[in-house]
Amino acid sequence: MEEKIKIYIGRRTRDILYKDMELFEFFKSGMVLNKNDFLNTLLANYFEAYQEAGNARYDALKKKLREAGLKELAAGEVADEIMHMTKYSRDDPDGKYDVTLSLKPTKKTSDIIAYIQSSLLAHTSLSQYFRDMFEAYTAMPQDEREKIIFRDSYEKIRQAIAEDRMIYFINRRTRNRIEHTVSPWSVASAKEELFNYVLYQQDGQPGTIRLSRISGVILLNRRRDLTAESISCLKRMEQYGPQFLIQSEREICVRLSEEGMRQYRYRYVHRPETTRIEGNLYYFNCSENQVLQYFSRFGRHAVIISPQDLTEQMYGFHSSARKAYQKELNNMEKPE
Repeated sequence: MEEKIKIYIGRRTRDILYKDMELFEFFKSGMVLNKNDFLNTLLANYFEAYQEAGNARYDALKKKLREAGLKELAAGEVADEIMHMTKYSRDDPDGKYDVTLSLKPTKKTSDIIAYIQSSLLAHTSLSQYFRDMFEAYTAMPQDEREKIIFRDSYEKIRQAIAEDRMIYFINRRTRNRIEHTVSPWSVASAKEELFNYVLYQQDGQPGTIRLSRISGVILLNRRRDLTAESISCLKRMEQYGPQFLIQSEREICVRLSEEGMRQYRYRYVHRPETTRIEGNLYYFNCSENQVLQYFSRFGRHAVIISPQDLTEQMYGFHSSARKAYQKELNNMEKPE
């Protein structure tokens, strides 16, 4: 049994790694973070790309130094020293790392670690090598980190799309085993760069699911079956927000007050794009759920004008909230 490897990192790196463990749902029973599983998955899925990026940067530095007049050996030594020195600036400029992570090698990482120890530690320790790798990972946007952690699923889905094949997968979030056989359309990133979403058609209907909630992807020897109606909806989801399901072509109209228009300009997260604006009337051709979720925060400063059933849904939302608050206020006013 291999011993645990202690890795000393900064707090910023630690915080992002822990956040990803939670967001990407790496849990043991009892909702305890499965740190070792996550770190081994990160190592297995990112090591090759990390090493290739480092080699490319080293080669580029060496080439520039050679062009500046240094001889081959000197250029290599200087490039190596630059690479070594600049690794300290991402997390803590003083090189003080007061957080410890422990990584226990598994079957999928033991050979990688053995290779690192035998071939890649000329000027660094194993702990520092992992720290540099984790810092490079945490410097990326969240959606790019998600592609790394779920690289196997991501690459299989992209292959299926390129080869016009259906896929089978399991929704890893649900307790009960829920299986899906779908025709994948694309893997799209949310505008906020938070998550990636797999857009697909299943049983004639468009669908969407977060990449991090997919496991057990199998490519099937069946051609994709995508209807024109589904493709139209999926393209609109790519444009307006892949996390929000679109199943109809209905236009949505929202009337905004001056304060509502101000809030619309500054509330960026999950903001739906307009198709046109006529005075204080804003028109949308996106997901109805996206409009409901986004404008529910505006209170009286945003009123859905059409379609009617969406107006009724928003009215029901605010009405139930008002009743709940009125009940709470009534209880506060009762004498003891």
